[in-house]
Amino acid sequence: DLVLLGLRHADPLPCGGTIATTSDDGQVNPPPRLIATDLDGTIVRHDGSVSERVLEAFAAALEGDIRIVFVTGRPPRWMPEVAEATGHAGVGICGNGAFIYDMADEAVLELFGMSGELAADAVDRVREVLPNSAFAVESLSGFSYEPTYRPRWDWWASGTIISLAPRRRRCCRTI
Repeated sequence: DLVLLGLRHADPLPCGGTIATTSDDGQVNPPPRLIATDLDGTIVRHDGSVSERVLEAFAAALEGDIRIVFVTGRPPRWMPEVAEATGHAGVGICGNGAFIYDMADEAVLELFGMSGELAADAVDRVREVLPNSAFAVESLSGFSYEPTYRPRWDWWASGTIISLAPRRRRCCRTI
């Protein structure tokens, strides 16, 4: 059985799983108010599908006023297929926390990006230690990468090639 909160005494869910109502010491637990889950390899199978069992659990959770939050490294441009597969329910925290995504409207609600100056400074600092490193950038306008960047996926070729040339740093501090 699917267990959303795995404690001893539980009430059945319509999908055949359980939500624990009492703990080992007999205290009554409030029902969960939120399910936060990873996507790839957890909810989304390797072939991109979502099992009927998971969909039933999500439906039962939503029926019980439990919010669903998908947490993933995926960029927003990869979320519409997840929204479709999961019934457009909940929100996504995607792009490793950089974007809040509304699954129902398939739209970014909020962006927590880095400024160009901060990103350039990070690139410079990494290159001081790893001079042959290559970088890519994910933004609302898409994926951009340096010519020497080689991701593990084949979709990268559709991105925009960029140059992140080193900036000159001050060599001295003012005293």
